[in-house]
Amino acid sequence: MEPKDIEQIAEVINQAVEPLHEDLGEVKSEIGQIKEKLDNIDNRVAILENQMVTKSYLDDKLGDLSGDLVVKLRKEDSKVDRLAEILRRKDLLDDSDLKQLAEYQIFPKFNLEGR
Repeated sequence: MEPKDIEQIAEVINQAVEPLHEDLGEVKSEIGQIKEKLDNIDNRVAILENQMVTKSYLDDKLGDLSGDLVVKLRKEDSKVDRLAEILRRKDLLDDSDLKQLAEYQIFPKFNLEGR
């Protein structure tokens, strides 16, 4: 083979490789853009994870709320019981009235006195 033939072969190879080289540069650029977008998504997911409420936290808070409501409702029941007893002593309520009031109690009490 003569040097001229080798030069022609090299030129043909360069012509074939040059478009591939340009395409490779474009692919690298697109991969860089995709990487930036994925990094942005990772950051957003990390922020969401930090702000998310866990199931155990939510269960604890709902349990606390439920307990607080029970305490308040028991206090209201005792107030109604106390008021009913005062009105009964003053003969403003009879047994049927007390029975009706007892139906509205959230936490019914057992009457151990026989009333």
